[in-house]
Amino acid sequence: FKSESFLGVTTSYLGIDGYPISFIKTTVFGADAIYGGTQGFFTTLSLPFQGLSPVPSTLASLFSTPFYAPLFWFSTNMLFWVFWLSFLLGLTNSLPILITDGGQFLKDTLYIFGTKRKIKSLSNEKTAGAISNYLGLFIVFLIFWELLIPRII
Repeated sequence: FKSESFLGVTTSYLGIDGYPISFIKTTVFGADAIYGGTQGFFTTLSLPFQGLSPVPSTLASLFSTPFYAPLFWFSTNMLFWVFWLSFLLGLTNSLPILITDGGQFLKDTLYIFGTKRKIKSLSNEKTAGAISNYLGLFIVFLIFWELLIPRII
């Protein structure tokens, strides 16, 4: 490591070892999670789609934690995934499929819109329910299309 800058000192099997800056450069300076503001927020939200955790293990070793480090990072990652599960569950519940709240909302909205605007076809609750059912089946078809067609082709 003569005439080479390094970041971090660790112990190794035979003594003290250093990481060259070129080894950590892409992890530290190329990491999207470092960005702040709106871009950092959306980048952090997109991490599961990129196959990454909110704080990669290569970056976690650079931070000091307020208590036992493995427990802290486990808790941080767990809260991140609980947020994502809650967000996706709420998003799924808003789909206009009749068994979800979004489907009930769509059916009632169509019925109310039909009675207020005096549209005969929508003022019948049975017709509004049928439109909601067909739209829900179409969305279920689109979900299955997205899951099955790439495996068939």
